[in-house]
Amino acid sequence: MNGSLLLTAFVVVLPLWTFAQQGCILGNCRQGYGTFIFEDGSRYTGEFQDGYIHGLGIFEAPDGEKYTGNWIRQKRWGKGRRLYANGDLYVGDFKEDKIFGFGEMWFHDGGYYRGKWEDNLPHGEGIFVSATGSVAKGDWKAGKQITSTNSGETALEGGTNPTTIYAVVIGVADYQSMPALQFADDDALQIGAFLRSASGGALGAHQLTILTDAEATAQRIEAVTAEAFAKADDNDMILFYFSGHGVEGAFLPVDADGYQNMLSHTTLKSLMLSSRAKYKLVIADACHAGGMLPYRDHGDQQAFIKKFYGSFEGVTGGMALLMSSKGTEISLEDGRLRSGVFSFFLVEGLRGAADTDHNTIVNIAELSNFVCSSVAKHTNRIQNPVILGKFDPLMPVGIVRW
Repeated sequence: MNGSLLLTAFVVVLPLWTFAQQGCILGNCRQGYGTFIFEDGSRYTGEFQDGYIHGLGIFEAPDGEKYTGNWIRQKRWGKGRRLYANGDLYVGDFKEDKIFGFGEMWFHDGGYYRGKWEDNLPHGEGIFVSATGSVAKGDWKAGKQITSTNSGETALEGGTNPTTIYAVVIGVADYQSMPALQFADDDALQIGAFLRSASGGALGAHQLTILTDAEATAQRIEAVTAEAFAKADDNDMILFYFSGHGVEGAFLPVDADGYQNMLSHTTLKSLMLSSRAKYKLVIADACHAGGMLPYRDHGDQQAFIKKFYGSFEGVTGGMALLMSSKGTEISLEDGRLRSGVFSFFLVEGLRGAADTDHNTIVNIAELSNFVCSSVAKHTNRIQNPVILGKFDPLMPVGIVRW
């Protein structure tokens, strides 16, 4: 990549919101915790101080933009996670309402940047991986690469490895006819971000489909799942993740009303079984899910991802179903974690907490053991995840970057 090339994809316009008070509909919006609705329909739920948005909170705009994180006197400041209306997702540091510090950006076109930022642009040491897998690693200034520490390096994706991963990730929080959830859509985006990263296999746009909220209708979920799973051959892996409401025998898409437009477990199992994939994994963070069955950069990005795909060699495959709760239990969200409890520990495990043998590869057995014990402990055994199916316990699900 030419070091003088300006990455125009990084020019993200982050306007300061005009917080003209319109109405506090719940709690104390001057000194405490409350919910405030603005004239344009935007909503903030979280902490206030001296009449200002100040502390931890969630801001949602009508166009689908959502910020979860810390505020100082009405400005995003500190750690946060911002989903943009175009589908871009940033997780990291903010200062005075701008991206500033260290963070990661996943672009809706499949591109990814991890490193230092200043005034909404890459500035300092960082790495950019394009949707096609090309890597630009080095130092950046105001969005331009000024020095390079790689020479034409390409990040490996499943398409260049013996095993290719195809994943469908669903998260529904804003239901049409059901009670809303707080974090299900964010949980799905976190899983998607992991799968796009090197630790999750560096999945490209052709390998990963993410549907959240209004996109996640019953018809669309079934269609994209069938399409994705049909791509897999007999040495590939397919993954289905769902976060949202569930009832006995089904997951609930955004247009479900409790009677119609449900994704039955039977339908999903049929889609999984009809795929030629050798490795099959379903992960669900939903009530009654268990009823489905009686930075430090390591320099050589290419070798790092190759190690993950190489770990599939000698594994016999099979189908594993990691469910957030037993069939009779509910699945909990936790405001302190800003996530579903199950999905929080799932991501923690994938990022390395589950690597009990310290070989840098997280396999399905390690992940399930970590998630099951952590969730049960955190909820005082109110929620108990389960893993079912016939599978090789050494099936790899992630690689750790220490």
